Amino acid sequence: MSAQLSHDQQAKHLALTQNLEWFCANNFYIKTKEPGPPVKLVFNFVQRYIDARCNDMKKRTGWVRVIIVKARQQTCSTYITSRFAKDAICIPGTNVYILTHEAKATATLFGKVALMYEKCPDAIKPGLEADNRTTLAFKNKSEYAVGTAGSANTGRSQTAQRMHASESAHYPDEAVPELDAGVMQIVPDLPGTELIHESTANGMNWFYKFVFDSLAGLTDFEVIFIPWFWTPEYRRRLPEDFQIIEEEEKLKKRHKLDDEQVFWRRRKIVALKSLKKFMQEYPATLQEAFQASGEGFYDIERVRAAMTSKTVGNTGALLLGVDCGGDGKTSDRTILVMRRGRQIIKIWKYVKMTSIRLAGIVSDLIEQFSIDRVLVDKSYGKDAVDLLHERNYFEVEAVSFAETPDDDIYANKRAEMAFRFKDWLHEGDEGDVSLPDDEEMAADIACIPEATQNSQGRWIFPPKRDIKKAIGRSPDIFDAIILTFARHVRSSDEIRHKMQKTENTKRGSEFKTLARIRTSRSDGYEEDRKIAVPFKFKEFR
Repeated sequence: MSAQLSHDQQAKHLALTQNLEWFCANNFYIKTKEPGPPVKLVFNFVQRYIDARCNDMKKRTGWVRVIIVKARQQTCSTYITSRFAKDAICIPGTNVYILTHEAKATATLFGKVALMYEKCPDAIKPGLEADNRTTLAFKNKSEYAVGTAGSANTGRSQTAQRMHASESAHYPDEAVPELDAGVMQIVPDLPGTELIHESTANGMNWFYKFVFDSLAGLTDFEVIFIPWFWTPEYRRRLPEDFQIIEEEEKLKKRHKLDDEQVFWRRRKIVALKSLKKFMQEYPATLQEAFQASGEGFYDIERVRAAMTSKTVGNTGALLLGVDCGGDGKTSDRTILVMRRGRQIIKIWKYVKMTSIRLAGIVSDLIEQFSIDRVLVDKSYGKDAVDLLHERNYFEVEAVSFAETPDDDIYANKRAEMAFRFKDWLHEGDEGDVSLPDDEEMAADIACIPEATQNSQGRWIFPPKRDIKKAIGRSPDIFDAIILTFARHVRSSDEIRHKMQKTENTKRGSEFKTLARIRTSRSDGYEEDRKIAVPFKFKEFR
């Protein structure tokens, strides 16, 4: 071919075959939201970002397995359609399958494919062998087929190298097991294959678990989140009397919005009659997309502010919370969280764990960071705690979530720890505390429901098994975080300081008269007394 084509022709051929954005801008047409004839497909920022992510994954892994979580009408499905249509046209023998949540959506996506092919230059078209409502069969032996979730045996007999699962969060619940066993298996686990899910969220259903299992590295899929403000048309011209409110000012600063975007958001909330509905349909963050029914116990915006905060925890005890998954007894992970004062410094996540291995990990961290106290979930961590005590690591303590709390306004220790964490997170101005930039962690915190009071008037949360059932997984990162609030712990520096002061006091005590003792109290005794009394939570923070 290189002998037959000029240098410019070779460059053009290379762009056609390897650069999707260039190919689409020169060959594919789409209908826009505005009335008028089809226009050439010129990628916007969202489409360019998804393209870069998919290409990067294919380069790294040899295939594409992606979940796109997005706001409404962000042109993600148009991008995927163009990517797979190009492959069907340019790569002989490429079978593409689209699965949608309803028949109307199936027709819409298939119409996009048909238009792209119809307007494509004749020199590129491979020719058609079949063209009906559900299938385009090309003469190059490629095929484009569509199906609807919930239809009997949808796609079961198909084999495809490309699959687009559109609005998969909205597939009927009763159809999901059948889809998992059937159509979701039509793409083989072979290099070069691509399977892309794209959807707005739909509460905490199977799709929620799929997304966060993928974030945790438990599937082959990588998650791409597209916030609403990446779409340029989501803005409105400002009225002359526009005034921004405090909540909007914080959002504007956090997400780098302009006033027209803020005003569009305001009007859309009014149209949807619900802020919660807006956050689900037009999320700014992944945890906004997936919300527990009802209001959560923790303020999502506080969590977001803490995730971007530069606050450093340089005072107080260094604590390690350990939520144990168990020695293969459960599918839960083992999570370790390190906190000092106003900063959660680091999170470690382990899929499989044994007591011996956990004891080794914890002892290494104690030695490396000089950790003052390790607080371990007693349910599955007792054996590891015993092993660490045998090794003389007595700063390690087992904590039962069901044990009696320090304050009897709580029904159990779990409730007390959860409230202490809320005090820590919510007190002061936004950004006064710091959390890691971890979407899994944020989702765990966001899914905790409101506390209620039992018949004795004590605060309590739903059992962990109920939360796990509702969200399809264990909020293990949250549990490890609140374990760092189980006890009031002085740092080793504070203890050494108190011991030094106590020793100095003892040395001189034999020679002091009562009057001398009384005088000394005004010079320094009060400071000693503050350290000696039980540690109050506000002082602790």
